[in-house]
Amino acid sequence: MVTVIGSGLESHIARQARKQAMGWIADAEHEAAQLVAQAAEKAEKLHGGAEAEAREGVQALRRRRVARAELDAREGMLRAQAELLDRVWAAARQRLAGLDADSPPPQRLARLRALTVEAAEHLSGGDLRLQVNARDGELLTDEVLAEWAAAWQARWPGVQLSLSPDATPILGGVVVRQVNGQALVDNSYEQRLDAAREALRGQVIEILAQAGDGGEG
Repeated sequence: MVTVIGSGLESHIARQARKQAMGWIADAEHEAAQLVAQAAEKAEKLHGGAEAEAREGVQALRRRRVARAELDAREGMLRAQAELLDRVWAAARQRLAGLDADSPPPQRLARLRALTVEAAEHLSGGDLRLQVNARDGELLTDEVLAEWAAAWQARWPGVQLSLSPDATPILGGVVVRQVNGQALVDNSYEQRLDAAREALRGQVIEILAQAGDGGEG
């Protein structure tokens, strides 16, 4: 079973997502206003034709159609909201993809160490195999892994670290598994971003709601 645990990565993504979302709110508001206007226009047309439909229960028919128009408007707003969230998601992933590319090796190594510590904590140490992308694999030399393992002996006596010979196609981060077991912790950037997605969704929707009410984010 894959287990994902927390780190400061989500807060970084959330800040970037909020910045992107604020830049797109005006477009979403414009689309929503158009949808509401269309619903109002439909309702007005129905009202104009009420007299001709009087014998067929025009009032009930008008209510149904107006309700349908309002439902269409709400569905349209939800679609616009979903499109905005997809754009936030894509922007967050793009920024995450460039996170390591713009970082010097010591910072990349520090991130890998922090993510590995979290995984080792969850797995309670042991004989651990690390899997990273090809670029990060160049940083995780035998010397580095031996240094980490030595520093963690007090916390997890007997802990051992080794690097998988097979690179994994991830943006960054690390996948850690127990050599003699089935336990695995996926601390790849992709998995962390997936875990944060629902939290980001709530934040962006809240931003949109505040903007629609005239509030400030």
